[in-house]
Amino acid sequence: MFGVEAARIALIHEASRTLGEQGLGVDVRHLMLVSDMMTNEGDIRAIGRHGISGKKTSVLARAAFEITAAHLLHAAITGETDELRGVAENIIVGQPITLGTGAVNLVYRPIRTALPPGVVPPPASPAATAAATGTPTHGTEEVA
Repeated sequence: MFGVEAARIALIHEASRTLGEQGLGVDVRHLMLVSDMMTNEGDIRAIGRHGISGKKTSVLARAAFEITAAHLLHAAITGETDELRGVAENIIVGQPITLGTGAVNLVYRPIRTALPPGVVPPPASPAATAAATGTPTHGTEEVA
């Protein structure tokens, strides 16, 4: 009768009231995010294995939530693969997550500038030479 926006507002209000009764202060933006997820398809979806959490595209994320064996068995039977794009999936397989410092891929390429006329470059250290050529410095020392 009122539509999905009224349902969204009711969800925010009820969640805020319920948490407030328990003495829990939660920023309303968190509740708005949850209610947006629950109503983004035009009707109210539960947050459970039959609702939002069961609709994840990642096999490992679904398996981490509930009924692990059933999700893994279904994925194996249907040949489903996992792209390992989420936090849970990367933690499960022991890889760094792609957030914070794990989200950065840097390659350092120093800019080489011309020296002023008459300036002689300093000799390269063995470590710098090894780094430039890609050869290891450890274990290569000669024994007399």
